[in-house]
Amino acid sequence: MKNSHNNLTISFLTGTWENEFIENGKQCSEICEIDADGRYFVDGEHWFNVVDFKYNGANSEISFIKSAVKPGDERSFYNAVTIVNSNLLVNNTEDDLDVNSYSVAYIRL
Repeated sequence: MKNSHNNLTISFLTGTWENEFIENGKQCSEICEIDADGRYFVDGEHWFNVVDFKYNGANSEISFIKSAVKPGDERSFYNAVTIVNSNLLVNNTEDDLDVNSYSVAYIRL
C-alpha cells in the first residue's frame, strides 16, 4: 500500500464520502461530496473548500484543511488521515485549529 499511490493529488478525494467523527463524546456523521476543485458539499450546499492538500507516501497519509466558505464562518479544520485503502481514510486528527481535536473516518460511498 505504501507505494501504490505515487503522486496523489486532491483529485483522490473526489467523490461522495461519509465523514464519521466524534464531537463532545457523541458519534456524528455527515454525507459529503468533494468535487474536482476541492469544494466540500453537505446536502448539496457548499460548506468548505479543501485546501493545502499534502500526500506523504512513506506513511500512506494525506493532510488537508477544510476551510469554511459561508460569510461569517471563520472555521478551518486540519485533517491528517491514514489511507487504509482508496475507500477508507481513518483517524489521526481533524483539528479545528483553535481548541478541539476530533477522531475521524472518511468512507467512500
